[in-house]
Amino acid sequence: MIFTMPATIARRTRWIRSVLFAIGPARCGLHARTATPPGLRFDAASVRPNHTAGCRGRWNFSASHRTVTAENAPLLRIVSRAYNLTDDRVSGPAWLDSECYDITAKAAGDVTDHDLMAMLKELLKDRFHLVAHRELDERPVLALMVDEGGSKMHPYGDKVSVPSYLPFGSGNSDPSDPASDIFSAVRDQLGLRLQSQRGVLDVLKIESVDKVPTEN
Repeated sequence: MIFTMPATIARRTRWIRSVLFAIGPARCGLHARTATPPGLRFDAASVRPNHTAGCRGRWNFSASHRTVTAENAPLLRIVSRAYNLTDDRVSGPAWLDSECYDITAKAAGDVTDHDLMAMLKELLKDRFHLVAHRELDERPVLALMVDEGGSKMHPYGDKVSVPSYLPFGSGNSDPSDPASDIFSAVRDQLGLRLQSQRGVLDVLKIESVDKVPTEN
């Protein structure tokens, strides 16, 4: 028997995954500001523009087993993943999300995923001459709070009572609307609630970056 997930359930599932994924980075705050340790560079790396799909359609990014791989990935998404930020917290030239690239980069020894992202930052600096800086920016956000009935997330318990900030654009619904899918799903299934407010977020401002990477 083939089961097809109803669209409303599938949408709720995607949003709940987004909320769960965002809890960690959002609560980390400025911890990602640490400088890249010296000597962390890929042993071999290939970086090429991808024009086959006109930067449309399926794209992929992965980092594991000493290897970072991107296929038809917009530079915006590559940069945001290197700096552990959501796409909306990276600002730069208008073409940043309309130029795609293929990257295969391998480390020589055993490294952590954190080290891989540090290496990716260095690769972006070397091949795209990326110059960027972090700063704090006050924006509309959705604060992730424990609901009155208590959190249903056992690993976290009440620790998420300290607001975890999500970009305001994470949902297209009004939190005051009881029919809102994402807000209802977060409350009913996670025991959390999303509250609109303003918060200070860590953002990345790109000062300059090359559209054409240097040769491999």
